[in-house]
Formats: sequence, structure tokens, C-alpha cells
Amino acid sequence: MSFGHLNHGKNAPEEVAIVTGPSSDIVEFESGGAIVAGQVVRLDTSATGSAIASTIVQGAADGLAIGVALEAAAGAGEIVRVCIGGYIEGVASAAGPIVGETLYAAGSGTVDDSDAGATEPPVGVALTAESGNGFVSLYWFRKY
Repeated sequence: MSFGHLNHGKNAPEEVAIVTGPSSDIVEFESGGAIVAGQVVRLDTSATGSAIASTIVQGAADGLAIGVALEAAAGAGEIVRVCIGGYIEGVASAAGPIVGETLYAAGSGTVDDSDAGATEPPVGVALTAESGNGFVSLYWFRKY
């Protein structure tokens, strides 16, 4: 289920390490394993039944990247807020994207600016350049 930016019922936004904007869409999912905040997450196809649509794991595969984890999970069964659309700061970056570049989800849970041989659909656009710290701010494209 989708929640408004300030209406998610857990910790206040300032207690979440990843920063999102007022028009960002935040949804709660159940973790299917350990997840690092700021990493791209995807739907967990090892889950069964309707749990496939409500369980996430870190990384990207076959176009199933759903968003960026706003908090960490130590293991399976934890509730994790995920930004599925809008502005996100502190997203792990595999390469050095520059402002305006289209970003793709990489299997490692990072975003990548390389479209050479990309098998994933574009997930967003870089709003800041990655300046050697391994993180970028981006606008995640909504999938609905």
C-alpha cells in the first residue's frame, strides 16, 4: 500500500538516512533478506503467491527493480520503507553519473549510468553528479 511522504506511520522522515522529497511515493515491503539503505531493491520472485508483490530483496533482475530502500533490514521478515517514485538522495552508484544522465538498476543494488548492454529498463535520471563518494541524488521514475 502506498503512503504519503509524511504519512507512513513509522519513524519521522528525519530519522531515515535517505532523504526524499515531498512528492516522493513511499511504500512498505517485507524484506526477503538483508538489505542496505540506499540500495536498489526488486520484487522477490522466490516468494510464493501474492508475497511476490510484497517481498523485496536487494539488487535488480529482469526489470523487477521497484525502488530504493530507505532503511536497512538485517534479514528476512522486516518491514522496509521503499521510495518507488520521486526524489531520492543518497542512492548507491556503481559508476560516475553526471547530471541529466539516464540511470539503470545494476544487479549489485546500485544505479549505473551505462546503457551499453543494459538489460534493465531505465529507472531514473541523475539530479547530481556522483562526486567520488559512491552516491547520487536522482528522480526515480514512477512505474504507474
